Amino acid sequence: MNTIRKATRLGAAAGIVICAGGFAALADSEIVAIYTKIPTDPSSIVPGALDENGDPVVENFRALERLFLSPDGSMWIVKGRTQQVSALQNVMIIGSGDTGNWFAQSGQPIPGGAPGEIYNFFGSAIGQFNDNNEFAFTARATGGSNAVFQKVLVYTGGPVPDLSDFDLVAQMGDLYAGLVDNPPENSGDETIGNSIGSIHILNDGTLGAHDPTIQNISALRRPAIFYRAPGENERFEMFHQNAVTTVTGLGGVGIELWKNLSNNAFYTAPDGSVWVAKGQVDQPTSIDGVLVVDGEVVIQEGFPIPGSTVVPGGSFDGITTFDVRSNGNWYARGLITGGAGSWAVHNGIVVAQTGDEIFPGADERWTTFQIFTGNANGDWILLGNTDNPDPARDSVMVLNGEELLVREGDPVTVSGVKGAAFIGRGNLTAGAFTGDSAISDTMAMSTSWPICAARPTEAWT
Repeated sequence: MNTIRKATRLGAAAGIVICAGGFAALADSEIVAIYTKIPTDPSSIVPGALDENGDPVVENFRALERLFLSPDGSMWIVKGRTQQVSALQNVMIIGSGDTGNWFAQSGQPIPGGAPGEIYNFFGSAIGQFNDNNEFAFTARATGGSNAVFQKVLVYTGGPVPDLSDFDLVAQMGDLYAGLVDNPPENSGDETIGNSIGSIHILNDGTLGAHDPTIQNISALRRPAIFYRAPGENERFEMFHQNAVTTVTGLGGVGIELWKNLSNNAFYTAPDGSVWVAKGQVDQPTSIDGVLVVDGEVVIQEGFPIPGSTVVPGGSFDGITTFDVRSNGNWYARGLITGGAGSWAVHNGIVVAQTGDEIFPGADERWTTFQIFTGNANGDWILLGNTDNPDPARDSVMVLNGEELLVREGDPVTVSGVKGAAFIGRGNLTAGAFTGDSAISDTMAMSTSWPICAARPTEAWT
């Protein structure tokens, strides 16, 4: 029996995660939905959803919001919301390929927590995978003491989780090490606050973190960024601190004192080869925004990006987002001063900016960027809008500045029906890419329209 369905435009309103089936060459492969918000389709059902008593319940996705892909592409986590009441609706799903399983949900017990402690919500940046497919994340608890309700957890299991795979390694109120208070003689009693974030795990089990809410310290001495060595009784130890530590200036010239370390903007390559942080240094506000790699400013608001004429500026100090991967690969995206457009940088080199062709010979040029990220091999994807005159086709995903992977309007297979939907949003004048995207050594995945796609490693070389 043949099934015919009306094609649905998938975007912010339909909120899907999709994957190219068969792991064929990405540009030629079928785009397949893993999850959607189409209420009448099985792809909208939240796997493993639980009610307030911990009993299974059939629920649909209300939203698909965050995405985390392991470096080898074999595991992923999606954070979303169900149609349940607010106390139960936050959920994380862990999966592999096109199959996902329940991972965590608000209203359910926190592994390792005190009796009665349940998940309230997950941290705004949530967490990261390392190269071993271990995942570290933050969550807020309720039902217990408000003095310890911010939690840091590490997951070491596979795509089918077990409670024994979770370890609660730190929480609000735990002592920090190495911080400098004002005055310095007050140092030594500082503790984790209620918004520790930027949680990421290195391959050796070391944890990185950022905390703007350090307790028992002068407001002039926070935020700070930290590392926690592996071990049951280890503490997070200060690595860099506001108004205390310095970095080398742009181009290796001078020394700059931190005056702020931006929230959820400190990450380390899983192999420990590179660390990256965003913030402001002690300069006038028009030139104080910086991106720092291994202790040296590599991009600074108001100054040309080295080797180019591109000058960052505007919102977010002109430096919007960044990612860092093993093998020392880092990726950053931002705005050009004066409203002149967007830029994208890989390892310090501008690889795209507004006005560039989306790939050589395309006769189509970038206007704005929404997402830029890459993998440990140096492959990158850029998602954004172009000068294509058709508003239903002007959003694209491009690989390495060489190959068009996906375009707004491309067909999507939903629950086995080819062309049941297509990439885009209900508002044709809005960009089609609004969520998270990630690229591993073998696949790309997104919650933007969203898209998740894959190709074999050998096809990238």
